[in-house]
Amino acid sequence: MVELLLNDKKVDFNAQDDEGMLPVMVAVKNGFTDIAELFLRSDFSARIYWNLCDQRGFTCLFWAATSDFEDLVSLLLKQSEIVQGIDKPGARHSPLASAARKGYVQIVIALLDHSATPDAKDDREGRAALSWAAGNGHEDVVDRLLRCEDIDINHADRRLKWTAFQWAAAQKQGAIAWKILHETLERLGNRWRDYISTLFLDVAKRGQYEALNILLELHDFDPDFRDRDSQRTALSFAAEHGHVRIVQRLLSSGRVNVNAGDVGRKTALMWTADQGRSSVVKELLAREELDILAVDSEERCACDWAQASNHLDVQRLIEDRQHRVVHRSRSRQSSGTS
Repeated sequence: MVELLLNDKKVDFNAQDDEGMLPVMVAVKNGFTDIAELFLRSDFSARIYWNLCDQRGFTCLFWAATSDFEDLVSLLLKQSEIVQGIDKPGARHSPLASAARKGYVQIVIALLDHSATPDAKDDREGRAALSWAAGNGHEDVVDRLLRCEDIDINHADRRLKWTAFQWAAAQKQGAIAWKILHETLERLGNRWRDYISTLFLDVAKRGQYEALNILLELHDFDPDFRDRDSQRTALSFAAEHGHVRIVQRLLSSGRVNVNAGDVGRKTALMWTADQGRSSVVKELLAREELDILAVDSEERCACDWAQASNHLDVQRLIEDRQHRVVHRSRSRQSSGTS
């Protein structure tokens, strides 16, 4: 019946239904391989605009890729018009990004073998294929994408500004995160230290504990690295934003200076007091090496910052520690003169 209709010269192969779908699109979406093969016959395929999108921005190839129809993807990729439009700008959704997101490795391979751009992104979040595969734990897809020399490993999505490494770490895909990190370092060569230092500050600021934990395991890396402009450290950023676990991890590493000041000599304690982060304040106050009486470039101590921001609970915590330090100092002076 379908073949009879297709043989009718009056039939419009590009007629779209209420959802903007072509007849061939309906066949592909539903996995009707035999019907799709009819449309792909040379005498019929020439009458079809293969790269038209439905109302959601989906193409025929997208429907086949996102539905894990390997046979249909293979058939469609024999159509030159489809291959030429594999990264069609007008299509809101990438077949490669969708297949990578769902872990359809054979479809990913087929698309890449037909020159699909490895940095293909989805429309909603701007996440690339590598990001989706990494975050969803599809290691075989990640492996194939990392073999692409022209892939942008450090692409950050539009919504959260996370890289594939950060997505993998956040979703506790440690093996994948390490794999992406190692490949990144290999490609960066001598420039790796600057990249890692900047990334380290970013994950500390965002509270990405898993990513920070991985980075701390790198050799020849200084976790007390300072931002070039502000001179702030990862501890400073984590303290300001109230990331208790990050602060605990940095302090327990024994590789950071709890008293480090920024360009204005503002310490981590001052930053967190200013923001009223009582949990972080308690963590910092528990450190014996903390200089509770330190002042910034305008002679303000942490207690002054808490008071100015009206964080009275934090102010009391700091004052209590200050009183104990002053009392201890006076006791030592008294015993020394007796």
